[in-house]
Amino acid sequence: MAMVLGTSCADKYELDAPDVSPDDLVQGVAFTVTPDAQNPNLIHLKSLMPSNYQVYWQHGQGQSEKPELDLKCAFPGEQTVTFGVITRGGLVLGQPYTCLLYTSPSPRD
Repeated sequence: MAMVLGTSCADKYELDAPDVSPDDLVQGVAFTVTPDAQNPNLIHLKSLMPSNYQVYWQHGQGQSEKPELDLKCAFPGEQTVTFGVITRGGLVLGQPYTCLLYTSPSPRD
């Protein structure tokens, strides 16, 4: 006599709701953008989110998933950084943050 056991699993094709919103991902709360005190061509990016979040940065030089990152900028002007986190509900991005960068003068000046 053979016995067949079966279970039923409901198919779920949706992501869970994100547990953070774009309004949570602001400079000074979720991350910092800090110009280097010694090198005007350097900006330090740092996530302030708990380590259980995978961070995501978009910036003028590309993108990164590192919690801390240094941007080396050759030219003065605005640098825009967008900070986000990857959640069970997908990627959540905050509003772009723009800072003004004053780079060191060229050796010819």
